[in-house]
Amino acid sequence: MAFSVQDFHDLVRLLEQHREWQAELRRPILTQEGLRPPELVQRLAEAHARAEERVAGVGMLSTRGELVEAPVIES
Repeated sequence: MAFSVQDFHDLVRLLEQHREWQAELRRPILTQEGLRPPELVQRLAEAHARAEERVAGVGMLSTRGELVEAPVIES
């Protein structure tokens, strides 16, 4: 059975309607390297959130209203 242009457009429309099918379709189409960016973006977002939490703590005031010195983190 041939796959027509109309079939392709139908597939695209179905994928737009059923977002959960998209991840399943990526596996056979993309290589492992092609699947990694979403995972990497998620890890970067989590690392960014942790960094924001640390930065927010740097400028905290003590109970007496003084700026508390942040510990130096050496890498």
